[in-house]
Amino acid sequence: MVVSFATGPLQRLMYGVLLKLGRHTERPEVVTVRGTRVHVSGPDLHVNADGELTGPHAARTWTVEPHAWRMVAPQAA
Repeated sequence: MVVSFATGPLQRLMYGVLLKLGRHTERPEVVTVRGTRVHVSGPDLHVNADGELTGPHAARTWTVEPHAWRMVAPQAA
């Protein structure tokens, strides 16, 4: 899971630029952790999960389901 505490316009811009470059986790206001379940609660907030903005929510829980995704890739030439 990646959590960005970037709140100012410049911080958010830098996060977006580095996200596109795959270097967003290098920012000091970005935290990465591993787990199988995440629960977030508090004052109503908007959530961006996998690029989909939803909310406001007072609480959300996400659970990783093993083997829930399948990827099909072309064979190497």
